[in-house]
Amino acid sequence: MKHISHPISGDVKYGKGNHNRLFRDELNCDRLMLAATDLNLVHPISNEPLTLHCSFENSFQATLDKLEQYKV
Repeated sequence: MKHISHPISGDVKYGKGNHNRLFRDELNCDRLMLAATDLNLVHPISNEPLTLHCSFENSFQATLDKLEQYKV
């Protein structure tokens, strides 16, 4: 995502250090802010579409909740 100027917070290799520090220091977040919550595929036996869904992990959701105050 860096090549299109959308660094991912918490990405120590390609992310922006100042963003990572802000998330760590102000939001108490030292994790990669990237998550997959839906996976769509075709069931291998029935050939029917299958969607798997999960909620955000607790620390990810907590960071999103903190960001809500900034209307980001």
